[in-house]
Amino acid sequence: MNSDSRKRPLSDSGEFDDPTSTQSAKKCDRARLQSNIVMEGSPIQPHDGAPPFAAEESESDATSHLEQNLLALKAQRLRGYHQAVYIPPMAKASLRSRDEDHFSLMDKVQQFLESEREVMLILGDAGSGKSTFNRHLEYLLWTNYNNGDPIPLFINLSAIDQPNLDLVSKQLLMHNFDDDQILEMKQHRQIVLICDGYDESQQLVNLHDTNLLNREGQWSTKMVISCRSQYLSQDYLSRFIPQSGGQYGRPALHLFQEAVIAPFLRDQIETYVELYVPIEPRTWTTQDYMDKLAMIPNLMDLVRNPFLLTLALDTLPALTEGKKDLSTIKLTRVLLYDSFVVYWLSVNKRRLESITLSTDDREVFIQLLDAGFISMGVDFSTRLALAIFDKQGGNPVIKYNHLSDKTTWRSEFFGPKPEVRLLRESIPLTRSGNIHQFIHRSILEYFFSCAFFDPSTTTDHNEFTPQQYPGASVIRSLDTEGPLFKQDLLKEPSILQFLYERVPHSPVFKQQLLLAVELSKSDPGYSRAAANAMAILVKARVRFNGADLRGIKIPGADLFGGQFDSAMFQGADLTNANLTRTWIRQADFTDAEMTGAKFGVLPPITESCPVFCCAFSPDGTMLAAGLKNGSISLYDTSTWAKFVTLCGHTRRVTSVAFSPTGPWLVSGSHDNTVRLWDPQTHLSRTLEGHSNKVLKVIISPDGCRIASASVDATVRVWNSESGETELVYEGHERAVTSISWSPDGSRVASGGYDRSIQVWDPLTGAEVIKRQYSERHSILCVEFSSDGRWIISGGFDANVYLRDATNNAIQRTLASYCSNFNGVVVSRDGRWMATCHYDVVKLWDMETFTERAVWKDHSRFIKGLAFSVDSSYIVSCSLDQTIRRFELNTVDMNLVPHISWNPSKTDDTDHLEFVTGSNDGAIRVWRMTVDQEDQVRFYLVWGTHVFKMASHDTKIADTIHLSEHNRVFLVQGGADGHDPQSDTDELGDESEPWTDDEDGLDELKSRDVLKFSDELKKRLRQGSWKKKKLEMMDTSDDMMSEDESGGELESRGRYRLAGSEFEDDLNRYDEWERQDSPRDDSESADEDGEDGEDGEDGEDGEDGEDGEGRQVTEDESGGKYELASDLEDELTWCEP
Repeated sequence: MNSDSRKRPLSDSGEFDDPTSTQSAKKCDRARLQSNIVMEGSPIQPHDGAPPFAAEESESDATSHLEQNLLALKAQRLRGYHQAVYIPPMAKASLRSRDEDHFSLMDKVQQFLESEREVMLILGDAGSGKSTFNRHLEYLLWTNYNNGDPIPLFINLSAIDQPNLDLVSKQLLMHNFDDDQILEMKQHRQIVLICDGYDESQQLVNLHDTNLLNREGQWSTKMVISCRSQYLSQDYLSRFIPQSGGQYGRPALHLFQEAVIAPFLRDQIETYVELYVPIEPRTWTTQDYMDKLAMIPNLMDLVRNPFLLTLALDTLPALTEGKKDLSTIKLTRVLLYDSFVVYWLSVNKRRLESITLSTDDREVFIQLLDAGFISMGVDFSTRLALAIFDKQGGNPVIKYNHLSDKTTWRSEFFGPKPEVRLLRESIPLTRSGNIHQFIHRSILEYFFSCAFFDPSTTTDHNEFTPQQYPGASVIRSLDTEGPLFKQDLLKEPSILQFLYERVPHSPVFKQQLLLAVELSKSDPGYSRAAANAMAILVKARVRFNGADLRGIKIPGADLFGGQFDSAMFQGADLTNANLTRTWIRQADFTDAEMTGAKFGVLPPITESCPVFCCAFSPDGTMLAAGLKNGSISLYDTSTWAKFVTLCGHTRRVTSVAFSPTGPWLVSGSHDNTVRLWDPQTHLSRTLEGHSNKVLKVIISPDGCRIASASVDATVRVWNSESGETELVYEGHERAVTSISWSPDGSRVASGGYDRSIQVWDPLTGAEVIKRQYSERHSILCVEFSSDGRWIISGGFDANVYLRDATNNAIQRTLASYCSNFNGVVVSRDGRWMATCHYDVVKLWDMETFTERAVWKDHSRFIKGLAFSVDSSYIVSCSLDQTIRRFELNTVDMNLVPHISWNPSKTDDTDHLEFVTGSNDGAIRVWRMTVDQEDQVRFYLVWGTHVFKMASHDTKIADTIHLSEHNRVFLVQGGADGHDPQSDTDELGDESEPWTDDEDGLDELKSRDVLKFSDELKKRLRQGSWKKKKLEMMDTSDDMMSEDESGGELESRGRYRLAGSEFEDDLNRYDEWERQDSPRDDSESADEDGEDGEDGEDGEDGEDGEDGEGRQVTEDESGGKYELASDLEDELTWCEP
């Protein structure tokens, strides 16, 4: 960036701010806002005339022709910028961040432009204001542009042919720069690319990489790129993070930044309304609008989306006219769009009635009125949306030329016929030159959804009214040429949302969907329609418990969270169907075709002996697994077929790693050797030097060096090309269990049984940071985070410690409430961390440091973890001889933190009940009481496990510490008149699942939850829970006393507090005594006795297991331990 512009940061007003001032994240300067401009796609008409901008200075004779053209482009772009209202958006750091943790998006972009980063991704829901912000950013950059500054270049990606190639040059050609000028800019100027609508461009590639941006001899750029969050997969960051050079380039996280536009706050909504009201004469005041927004249920939440706020303000007067009780109005997103379309077409109908039309136009207009002007407008818009998806694959930009497009499909909508012209000019469509598109992407998707089902009536009133329940004769035949039979709705989540919101209000539509499913039983031609129909019905929360679904054909259907208890699926085609989190108790799948069906956990891969380690190749095409018998299995990840077995080690393989720069891998073994392998030739080279077992091998980021850790208390650094030892690090006093290379290759972190974590230079062996020691426990794993910020460590105490990589000091402690922490990996994109604890795999969010998922599928000790290259799944390997894969797309990442209260209990001020769901698989009802001294007490009223039922209606949301055992999650959902006390212990088949009854819930909003959870955390950390808490209780309705229960939370009813899962844990880890110190037990076993084995051929008691495979827990003092089970799954010290 130009040095002057760096000293003068941009403000949202287009002026330079005082660099010493800080913009408030929560206040809007309303006077300043009124001089700005906004809401792209808004139906509000802008003021006449162009907004003011600084007059351009006269250019000297020395000004280049290029600079003159740039100033001309500046004037053109500033004149073309028209917005009616602009509210500076707030943003949060990522999709997982809370809405409350927001900051000024413009401030963050300014920091990005001044930094060394190359790509900034701006995410947001449809209508959140991404395009509006992008255009405003361009306006500010051009307003402050001076000769030689970086050149702002706004690019509508959907308007560029093949934006994956030569993107910058194509856009500059559209601005009439010649080849010589483009070459001059490429060689000497920096471009600020403002790329709008990645999702609309239908690209699946990394535009920064495919355009070779910031490579030698290529364009020097800063890229700001926006995308709708609904269209992102779990591995979306790979499409935006710049890659380092080379065939096996890794994501360059230090060059990337991300921000997610946050929903409007109430003061932003009010400011928007204040600026909206005076735009044109209105009878309503700001307060009138705010009152109506607050009085209509759910509307204030809907209009936190800026575009929906625009629609609501336009339609509110007509929507509320003549209605006395506004609380009876039911509004969803799709119904708001219905109302807006009626409003828009009504306004244009009145416009045509009030102006003088030609004779031909007047005759056509009368015919349109007779046919129903609004329904004709909806039909025209729907047919246009259909053509856009059919002919352009959903690309919203239509280019039309009257001469060249006379015979194309475009002439049907953009030709000169009076009927076409009148309708085209009356629908929510915009035009710029020869380019046409709907005013907002979501409007296009809305009209396309109308092609599935037309919500309008055929009456002259043309209102979108709820339909009466139809008889069988009313159900019209399905259009086999319609989009239900052709479109894959899984690729269009916004359209799917419009459709499933339509189902509760349109019984006809629901019956048509059910008809498509039924007809698929006898006609395979209905399979696509049936799959789409089931996806819509399941999302609409239609239950199929006990339904006769025999023989239905729904390949690829998304049934996520559907309710199918006791359903009959005999002979059904469920190929590639998504059955994750479905309710399928006692469902019959006899003879059903289920190839590729997904249940959230992929089937395990079984080996012939215990598996000790695993690693992916840098291109993700291979997985290597090291086995107890000394061999290494290589799997093709496209088919998961084993294609080769590498043999050479004489004892178990403890560690494998692929080179990041070439097609070779390295392995370490208990035979004291390190081997380098060529997977193609199967040849290996042996590196010898360790005097005891090798426990870990790693390769430097540049592939030039290998480091190996050993029980002999050394770490050896080898030259990967020559195989020679370059360095022997001898800083540890006992076995070195784990090592990790920093992402920049300048440091190595190591940890071991001497309880130290050491960080040292791999070239010199000098310690670069003061070593730190664990107070009581040996170190079993050490790992640098992908950005190099953290050193993650852990050991026998099961906690996950995050250390500052600059000083090795512990900054965060993540309690896992499990057994030994013996493995950790971080995803390449830096978003996720996975840890393993005996037979449990846990997924953590690296931004919020919260636990997001738990998998307990292994039956014995887990020895290795690996993230797939695209971070879409985790692989684990275990002594149970299996390799398992866990998909991250089955984990809900973006749920809003709500808590559901029992509405029948909320009238009593000192007696409240609420429901929670936790990752131990249980749902629990709690009672909160407040005594006379304002002391809050919490009682467990009822609880059950959900392993026997799915969790569709108990969605896991953000975390609070309701207890020290559970990472307890708030539940969005609640009871619909269901009495939990009447159920059996495990919620038997006769019981109804809990559902989200929108009429029966009073949800506590997230900002209140956070305040509430702090109190919970403080109050509930005081008690300690004993093993006796798991005893079956058959008490009266009276609460147990604190003395009887042994803690603060109390219980009643017939159930196990934490379910049978913990009873199994107790049987396995019962109360035990140990006289010897762990140095002679678990640790010395690793060093001297083959990790608990009885000689070389003994049992598999590896690293924390005894000879029979039971878990052993380390303690320094010896003595008697008792496993606290119910709400604190940790060891509680008792006097010996």
